[in-house]
Amino acid sequence: MKKTTEGIKGLVKKVLPVIGTLFILAGILNGSPVTGKVKAYHFNMDLVNEYSFRHVTPPGPVARKDTITEAATEIQLDFSGLVGNYQYSLGVKGDWQKFRADFEEITISGFAGPGVFEAGKRDWRWGEGFSYSPTYPLKADRNYWGGEFNLPGLRYNLSFGSAVVDGNEIANGKDINTGSWIRVGSLMNQSDYKVVMSYLKKDNETREGSNGQVDNINLGGSYSRDFLNGFALQVGANLSCYPGDTVSYQYLVGGKYTLPSGHILVGEVYRDRSGHDQILINFINGDLMSDWQWQIRDVVNWSDYGEIRTLSLDYIGDDNITPGLEINNYQGSYGVYHDWKLTFRVKISI
Repeated sequence: MKKTTEGIKGLVKKVLPVIGTLFILAGILNGSPVTGKVKAYHFNMDLVNEYSFRHVTPPGPVARKDTITEAATEIQLDFSGLVGNYQYSLGVKGDWQKFRADFEEITISGFAGPGVFEAGKRDWRWGEGFSYSPTYPLKADRNYWGGEFNLPGLRYNLSFGSAVVDGNEIANGKDINTGSWIRVGSLMNQSDYKVVMSYLKKDNETREGSNGQVDNINLGGSYSRDFLNGFALQVGANLSCYPGDTVSYQYLVGGKYTLPSGHILVGEVYRDRSGHDQILINFINGDLMSDWQWQIRDVVNWSDYGEIRTLSLDYIGDDNITPGLEINNYQGSYGVYHDWKLTFRVKISI
């Protein structure tokens, strides 16, 4: 009990100073006292409990089947607000078992001259497809420290930014990713396109010889169109140039169809930065009036015939308690092993 109390106190001590700093910084940037310019703020805390049962069948005629049981509890804190012309947000994720808190997201944004800026730590990904963006140079589903400046126009938008991996991951010996990019795009009535040029610098494990590809320059583009009949098309491609005249490419071709019932069917074919060609099929309940949210997802790797099948179901009819169920089936390269994972999840919002 004493250990739990100390862990909670440590989490609070780590979170509150950052919230206060963001609040004061937004007030300073606005050039007026904080007390007179607060427009709005929002605070949310979620307690997420997960219980997983995993059944693994390794390759081999005499391989032993294993069943693994896991349990995890996370605390997710989200705080955001508006002070004058500036908006700030803070997201913290705490591990209840390890009494550790990590800043998942911390940003501040606002107007600067003719443009809009955003700085801090977040996922900077932009995307053409439902599951993958060929023109995004950094790793997906990862938050980076960085910044971006956007110059909106009547017909064209210009954005440029840069990001670097978290210092904790550098200390832990993971590969260092530093990316910079320039994006030019146009948003029209039914379609939009973007041209992206980026530079990616990779250190650590790549320099030690994992694949020999360290720095690269990327040039890519994307196009999407909404046909206003429920069908939307998205296409993207990227060319990566490495030292020594080594070239690789990534692409995505996909479509999304929204049925009159609100259900959404997505199909995509893409090649990621690891050189794997994959196909994705996703069927989602997009009915906003329904109390149930479900998704059926299948991803097949053309390179080695690996496959991931996912079925998820969540009840969202209650504002405070959201129970969920997820079933994952993994098939390894050329079907050499199978892995089933069943996860029960309960999210309590305060």
